[in-house]
Amino acid sequence: MANNTGGVFNDYYIPQNNNWKKVIINSFSNVATKQPSLKLRFLFKVDSKQVDANNFYIDEININDENLNSINEIESPIIKIYPNPTFNGEIKIEINSNDKIRYFANLYNTDGKLIESFDSLTHNDHISSFKINDRNHLLTGVYYIKIFTENGTLSTEKIIICN
Repeated sequence: MANNTGGVFNDYYIPQNNNWKKVIINSFSNVATKQPSLKLRFLFKVDSKQVDANNFYIDEININDENLNSINEIESPIIKIYPNPTFNGEIKIEINSNDKIRYFANLYNTDGKLIESFDSLTHNDHISSFKINDRNHLLTGVYYIKIFTENGTLSTEKIIICN
């Protein structure tokens, strides 16, 4: 047996009802519900001085988009990104929404470095748009565009530029 451990036991541990703990992470669900897929990573650290530690059990992970502070639901805007990938430089992003909201966008490279920021150009009451790489200044590669309002992030999308 190694030094500074609580020992090795061969008995099976079966958690009882009073051993479970409910944890709610509020800021996480807004990001998680907007993604088509999601990876969760759990990092465990062990304190060698802890003598009564045992196995860690996870059961029933729920992700939902309920906002308990909100009374009125806002209709989600429709976001169109085209052409994607682009072979001639420019990518257009259109946001069709019934709400008169100002939209913003940040363009990031794959390292997470902010490349450019955009304010929306509103064509009429319902369509806001951005032009990405309209000066054909971006290098060939994969980029991420984060579309948001003053109230928070709507979507993060991948765009591909081929020059």
